[in-house]
Amino acid sequence: MGKTGDTKKRIYEMLEQRNKTLTDISNELGLAPSTVSQHLREMLDSGAIRFVEDRPRKWKYYEINRGYQIGSGYMQANNSQSRFDFRKIGVPVAVIAAVLVSVFAFYMVAGIAYANAQQVYLAPGSSVPFGSTVFSVSDAPSFYNI
Repeated sequence: MGKTGDTKKRIYEMLEQRNKTLTDISNELGLAPSTVSQHLREMLDSGAIRFVEDRPRKWKYYEINRGYQIGSGYMQANNSQSRFDFRKIGVPVAVIAAVLVSVFAFYMVAGIAYANAQQVYLAPGSSVPFGSTVFSVSDAPSFYNI
């Protein structure tokens, strides 16, 4: 890890212990406030830390953003913004779902039409294999003229 990464890691570890001001961090690290300020700005931009103004006391300090975690030498987001945003795929998923429903509906209708085409009308008392659809003569459509 480079010197810059080491400094950011040290700042992060310091802020894990307690909230600190720019002056506190600068003094503990032995770095110029302008250098520390640049590191803090980069860490703020990444979302790893937050800047807090305590109005009654007029203090300005930095604290860890608990929605983030440090890992492998860099700040790594651990919040909903860094995770996959499923809202972005809403329209494609809706289109795919509509196509699947249409295909399912088509096969249902086609299956019913096929089943209707396979219906056998038997005279009363005739035998059929188990599981077959049986209709009485009175159920036959009028175009059979039975």
